[in-house]
Amino acid sequence: MHCHNHRQEPAAGACVYCGKLFCTDCLVEVDGKNYCKEHVKLLFLNDSPDGYRYENSYEERYYDERYCTPPIPTVYINNEINNVYGYSPRSRLVALLLCVIPGLAGFHRFYVGKIGTGVIWLLTGGFFGIGWLVDLLSIIFGTFRDSYGRRLR
Repeated sequence: MHCHNHRQEPAAGACVYCGKLFCTDCLVEVDGKNYCKEHVKLLFLNDSPDGYRYENSYEERYYDERYCTPPIPTVYINNEINNVYGYSPRSRLVALLLCVIPGLAGFHRFYVGKIGTGVIWLLTGGFFGIGWLVDLLSIIFGTFRDSYGRRLR
């Protein structure tokens, strides 16, 4: 992989705004993040090319508003998946009601976007009741997560 501006130079990193690869001559590091010389000025203007301030990565820019949430930048801390958006838009109370009322059918898993395990729960009766009990307790104690790894509200 080579620099976007200097095709003969190897790339040293990517700009957090545009995502293009650049060599060490074209990159500027600010607060541990790499910016190309074209986009580093936007830090001081507090603006971006499309009018939105991106803190994390260029991928957020391509978020399509038809979907309920943008792509989730995943951060691994002590082998635990965390994200920069915090909590899921899904309700913990609704997940709890779906877990308790329909019983072992796994509807709470469909609700939070875990379709694959929802089908398994549906076909095996909550993974023979053990998985349902684990899910019930994790929803009650607030550790149940949606398909993106976010905790329920």
